[in-house]
Amino acid sequence: MDLASAASSVAASAPCCVLTLAATGAWRDAPDAVAAFEERCAGAASIFGRVLDVRLAPGAGADRTVRVYFEDGAGAAACGYRFACNGVERSAASAYENMDAPVALHFSGLPGGGDVARAVGVECGEYGRVLDALPAGAGVLVAFATLPGAQAAAVALDGAAFDGRRCCCDFREAPEDDPCCVLANAVADAGDLDDLSKVEVVGDFEDACGSFGNLRRVVLGGDGVRCYYDENRGAAACAASMDGRRFEGRELSASVECRGSKRKTPAALCAAVCQALAPRPAAPKPAPAPETGAATLERAVAALRASVAAEPRVAQTRANLAGALVRVGGVGNLEEAARHARACVALKGDWPWGHFRLGSAYFALGKVREASVSLAMAATLEPSNPQFADAAARAKEAAAALLDPLDAFTAEAEAAAAKDLISTAERARAERAAGDFGRSKRKRLEDDSDDEGELLNINSRAHCYICKQWGHSKKDCPMAKCQYCHEIGHRKNECPLFTAALGNAAEAEKKARRKQGYEKKRAKRKEEWTAMLREKTGVDGFAALYRVLLCGNQIFNQTSMCAYATVLSKSLRPCFESSTRAIDSSKNQPKRLRFDRDREV
Repeated sequence: MDLASAASSVAASAPCCVLTLAATGAWRDAPDAVAAFEERCAGAASIFGRVLDVRLAPGAGADRTVRVYFEDGAGAAACGYRFACNGVERSAASAYENMDAPVALHFSGLPGGGDVARAVGVECGEYGRVLDALPAGAGVLVAFATLPGAQAAAVALDGAAFDGRRCCCDFREAPEDDPCCVLANAVADAGDLDDLSKVEVVGDFEDACGSFGNLRRVVLGGDGVRCYYDENRGAAACAASMDGRRFEGRELSASVECRGSKRKTPAALCAAVCQALAPRPAAPKPAPAPETGAATLERAVAALRASVAAEPRVAQTRANLAGALVRVGGVGNLEEAARHARACVALKGDWPWGHFRLGSAYFALGKVREASVSLAMAATLEPSNPQFADAAARAKEAAAALLDPLDAFTAEAEAAAAKDLISTAERARAERAAGDFGRSKRKRLEDDSDDEGELLNINSRAHCYICKQWGHSKKDCPMAKCQYCHEIGHRKNECPLFTAALGNAAEAEKKARRKQGYEKKRAKRKEEWTAMLREKTGVDGFAALYRVLLCGNQIFNQTSMCAYATVLSKSLRPCFESSTRAIDSSKNQPKRLRFDRDREV
């Protein structure tokens, strides 16, 4: 066998696409014309795969058969669906030789375009070998190499969405009909059953198969019971579940006829596809690593900050945030904790936890005096709490060790005064709540309603001159404006800025008094020492007293002598120039004084 014969034999056994073409003009049977046509067809088919040979069959008439041999079946399948060549038109469906005919599955209801066709082809590749995917009218046509792959894709992708549109899978091999699950061997002979029995059988299968999808109808026929669904997936789920079950002592055999096909899809394939599509249980999440105390505090601080930002007038939230910030530590966090604690005290001054949080923040910042005042206040408001008492005791010890006794006493006095102020406010509030301030203020509603204890504010004649509204007076107006910070919602006696200013003024006045006391003590001490010197020496007069002070070694040592000489010289310098000349700290003073004494003698 020569090389040409061998090549022809190989090409004859290769996958072949048989095209039926009609020439737009007349066919020419000349060898040169046939060779040219075959070459042109080979060029047109080469875009689908490697072409081994093209053969134009001889004949008469308008239609001619052209066989195109490819290296693989994918090229032959693509050629069968997409072949186009100038001068000829396809007059019939393509056929295939030396290969299984590809199974075409149509996805209708999708927009045209290569991107959608490519996406559908990729998705179909999960269920079988895809030979080609191309736009076809108002949808996409996908060619499968095998029937099971096409059936699996028809079950899985029927009703799926591509590019925002749901598709409908159809084989288009039979008259269009709904997907059907065929349950064979359901009855021995349907013709022997009366109408009532048929209705009962149909009702039993409607109840049993209605949960697998949208069941449209159940028909009892010669091949068994046929359950029609709106999607292939519902029919597949029915076949997977009902196959092998027994009905009135007979074992059912289930299969599926997909939309547009009379070829049976086995129940095993349906069960495999349904199992693959079933939602898988989520993998157990690994146990989270235990959080450290610092991480927990940081999350708590973040959550509390968000709560304070949403509701800034909740005292408990601000107190909790202050406590968390104190535990975190750091100068910035401690200052923020003190700020929130002060706001808590301003919102709810009689709540001991607000004072405790404020005192804890001050103590951590090193402000012992302020801490002792706040902690003492907390312990006074709730004496039964050992935590408050212990913190107040520790703050008092620190104040006694670090502060001036006057400051410690002032701190205790401020705490007692604040407690008295709060007690007075509570007592006044209780008296207002318990007292009867007149019928025009509040009265009890006595009628036949279920709620006999409801209190109504019926003082409709009261008029507020701030907000110009009726029903309340000026002192109860919520729109009152502070005369100090000019903010709306509180008065001057409730203003935290005014309270802070009063505290600063009291602190400045205390410092001034303390300085004045120190000056008085210094002057008194000077007078006492002067009197003692005169008593010891018996000398009256400042000049003579200086000489005794500077020369009397029998009374003072040298160190004390120089010190007191310096003090007295500063106080008496305007009156006695001779004494100024005798004291000079810039030189060797003992020798200088000795020379002066000798000169004067």
